[in-house]
Amino acid sequence: MPLGPADGPGGDHRDPRHGRSCRPGQAVRELPRGVRAGVATAGARRGPRVVVGPGALGRLGDELERVGTHRPLVVCGRSTARDTALMDALGAALRGRAVELVDHVRPDVPLESVERVADAVVSSGADALVAVGGGGAITTARAANIVAHERSGLLDLSTHIDDEGRVTSPRLTGRRLPQVVVATTPTTAAPKAGAAVTVDGRRHALYDPRTRAASVVVDSTVTTGVPRDTRTAAVLNAYVMAVEGWMSPLHHPLVDVTLRGAVAELAEALAAALRGEPGTDDRPVIAAVAVGEATDVTGGGMTAALSHTIGPLVDVPNGILDALLLPHVVAASGPAQRDRLDDLSSTLGADVLDVVRHALTTGSRSTRLRDVGLPADSVAEVARRALDDVSAWTDRHPDPGAHAHRILAAAW
Repeated sequence: MPLGPADGPGGDHRDPRHGRSCRPGQAVRELPRGVRAGVATAGARRGPRVVVGPGALGRLGDELERVGTHRPLVVCGRSTARDTALMDALGAALRGRAVELVDHVRPDVPLESVERVADAVVSSGADALVAVGGGGAITTARAANIVAHERSGLLDLSTHIDDEGRVTSPRLTGRRLPQVVVATTPTTAAPKAGAAVTVDGRRHALYDPRTRAASVVVDSTVTTGVPRDTRTAAVLNAYVMAVEGWMSPLHHPLVDVTLRGAVAELAEALAAALRGEPGTDDRPVIAAVAVGEATDVTGGGMTAALSHTIGPLVDVPNGILDALLLPHVVAASGPAQRDRLDDLSSTLGADVLDVVRHALTTGSRSTRLRDVGLPADSVAEVARRALDDVSAWTDRHPDPGAHAHRILAAAW
């Protein structure tokens, strides 16, 4: 069956791992699990296989065979579906399998998109999901994998914080399809097991470790064709997440090694993107995957919680929101966190925050929340809603609500 649009409707466990990237011209290879750092006290899980290098997409069929699937459903956004060269390469990699494609991915993962993909999962009889794209495609596929096989409504499936401040995640018992990710941007979403679905401007978190990808495929011939603005926002998002992971009170020496390298790699990629240089290899994508796994250990932070909450309210990529918020989060942080940030700046050879400030003044030219269209009268509500995000509680602030409000007021 030719690859084309289908007919009809269409919070993580902590365990860091770190893989090495192929340099341009090297042979495709799997990143062996033996080279990944594991923190014994964080609990064990098997992370995804990561296949990297020019031509890695050609290994997609092997990865699907490895998990015993024969009828994968491809999930992507419209722009990805219109990329003829990518679709041709994807079709060849799938080796003529009976495949359907749904291009219902939308920004901020609205419930309507998730339900359309979930309907396609059921109606197509798919036995695997292949998410092609960035964080939106990957998260939509994960959420649809849950929604398609559970009988409860979204609110009953969501991870939430109860009245006593405890994170409560319902036990999900429906079947899950294996998932494989073809990452086209530097996204931290690829190795994770959580998804957040937007309903009426509010995010609802879903978590099931069975939705973690079996494999992540990173092919430099695919990642280099991403538009500059898309790539810049994705790198910013990964960079800020790495910095917040570094500042987290849950940091660990093994994770520090991963995050130091990732921050340097992403800062270099960001500078290149701002100079207008095309992406030339897969290293920023590999760095983002490493950040995704490392922050399973450290958790997110207030920047992530606020950015996630604001995202559905404004038409701005999360990476830009992250960059706007991070300096204000740092200003409101404690001395121990700022000392760690100074240490990271020393390693980088530049002020960590100057990197994001330069990105804002050179790229988006938006430096305040008011610049991106957030109404002043929404600040209090955003601060309140942000506390529904587990990341808001990572730094253990005694009054996270007031803390969030002060950061937002300063950033506005």
